[in-house]
Amino acid sequence: MTYHELFATLVGLTAFASYLNDRYLKLPKTIALTIISIFIAVGTSLVSSSLPHYVGPVYQLVKSVDFKTAVLDVMLGYLLFASGLHVNSIELKKEITPVIYLASLGVIISTFLTGYMLYYVAGLFEIRFTLGECLIFGALISPTDAIAVLGTFKSIKNPPIRLKTLITGEGLFNDAGAILMLVILSQVVYENVHLTVGHVAESLLVETGGGILWG
Repeated sequence: MTYHELFATLVGLTAFASYLNDRYLKLPKTIALTIISIFIAVGTSLVSSSLPHYVGPVYQLVKSVDFKTAVLDVMLGYLLFASGLHVNSIELKKEITPVIYLASLGVIISTFLTGYMLYYVAGLFEIRFTLGECLIFGALISPTDAIAVLGTFKSIKNPPIRLKTLITGEGLFNDAGAILMLVILSQVVYENVHLTVGHVAESLLVETGGGILWG
């Protein structure tokens, strides 16, 4: 299977999933696509041993894609830009202080709460994860998806303007804090980097300044 065939397959599956949602599930589109994608991925894994000639090439092709580069360096910027076009900048300026707090301190608190909860639950089931790995997982899932947030609000009739501005604004800005947390935690856990204030400031300058220059 070539990349063109894989792309066509993904478009077809997305269209089919959208039809299922509009016809039966009637959930917000982003949530429905996520749920259906999980079922497709699990189903593909279950039949991979029975149909190696069909699933094997797809698996190898997907495995060859550098998703870190594809998502963080290519897709994320365009997705956030598209989301930002739908944000009321005047309302966002009014709520910029709580939005910044939610996107920074909120992500940090969520990272540690999620990480410690995962570490505790994994210990109950005797699953061996280090605390650092659990914190990395927390940093990965803490930021809300701006696209999903906008999709959810579109399905709600007349949501409170302030609530919509807070949640949408936080969804736009929290990726920066989450990426910074992910980079720092990954360096500490996997590269044994000694964490200092200077190191954090350097990472913040590189990630933030680089993002501003690139934007």
